[in-house]
Amino acid sequence: MRTLRLTQATSSSGHYQVEVALEGHGARRATSAEVAFELNLRDQERVRWYFEDYPQYPIDPAPEIAARIEQQLVELGQALFRAVFERSRDATRLWDRIEPHLADTRIEVASTVEGATAVPWELLRDPIRGPRLTT
Repeated sequence: MRTLRLTQATSSSGHYQVEVALEGHGARRATSAEVAFELNLRDQERVRWYFEDYPQYPIDPAPEIAARIEQQLVELGQALFRAVFERSRDATRLWDRIEPHLADTRIEVASTVEGATAVPWELLRDPIRGPRLTT
């Protein structure tokens, strides 16, 4: 089985060094990307509300608010994808190599405890392919 491993290290506020590695089926291939990603307090609260409060209290007007936040989550996931895979030629090549095999690929994210909530990797989404990459 192939594994796409994203290893996040904090370099400074809102900037993260991310190693992108493809393992399995041949030699390990890796590159790195500097990812600038930061959610402001308002966006952090919206994401928290969507995943924690909304499922418990989905009464009007919550569904309408949730629909707007869902669109924002898609946009955040696409921005994150672009930051990781479209800013370096090596990262783009690595993505092109793995994309046809996503159904048979395990995606792992590794970070420090402090960095675990800094980047919402679960939102990662290829702008062309559509669905989220991680669950």
